[in-house]
Amino acid sequence: GPGDVYKRQGILSADEVLNLFSKKFLIAKSTYSDKSLREVKVFPSRRSYQDKVYWGGAAIIFVADVKLRIARDNLYSMDKLLIDFKECCAHRKTVWSGKEIFDEFDRLSQTRIFSTLYRDFVELANFADVGSAFYSLGYETNKFAKKIQHETIYPSVRDAIFKGSK
Repeated sequence: GPGDVYKRQGILSADEVLNLFSKKFLIAKSTYSDKSLREVKVFPSRRSYQDKVYWGGAAIIFVADVKLRIARDNLYSMDKLLIDFKECCAHRKTVWSGKEIFDEFDRLSQTRIFSTLYRDFVELANFADVGSAFYSLGYETNKFAKKIQHETIYPSVRDAIFKGSK
């Protein structure tokens, strides 16, 4: 996501990335809160559409990255999954649906993380559980994420995400 790019380029600190994610996720969550990401696409000319779809999608990928890193002892991440997808699969089709991509991500990662997130947060009018993902990384969230509030059993996952190691 953009926060990750900004962090890796040294434009934002880890705390600034955390705050950016948290604020944007909150905006996306409150925008068209009664509509799924799939339903919102009928309003493409509105800025709020962009917030909902872009940051709602970024929230899903953030949650997926945390879950994937935890499930694979931080040895596999979205970074590596995207490389694997590009190398093995991206060339097979010129247009992929979100569901097709997430199903392929499940196959490559040997998990059900992506299809579950797709069902729960693209097809239904729910928002990805970024609070649990932040908490897993040792951050407490109310309206906005705060600095580390508690110890986490996943410090290497937190550091990899917010300090930019892959």
